[in-house]
Amino acid sequence: MQQNYERGYAYSKGIGVPQDFAQAAKFYRAAAEKGHVAAQHDLAYLYEHGLGVECNFKQAAEWYRKAALQGDAEAQNNFGALHATGRGVPQSDG
Repeated sequence: MQQNYERGYAYSKGIGVPQDFAQAAKFYRAAAEKGHVAAQHDLAYLYEHGLGVECNFKQAAEWYRKAALQGDAEAQNNFGALHATGRGVPQSDG
């Protein structure tokens, strides 16, 4: 799980390998599906911004939600921002 996250991170930043968001998404997903909180957050970010995957706010919200439920503060903030703007989830300002 951690190894997949580290590979995803390397591809997302271009550390030791050419930057490749599609490869990053592949490795992040493998780790995220096993509950790796940072991978869930970073995969959500890729979906939110359409990096290596098609922009998909519903997927971004789902992965942010999973990371948020594990206590990731940035994911909590980003999940809330999606709610505030109604991107991928019903709009809610409360």
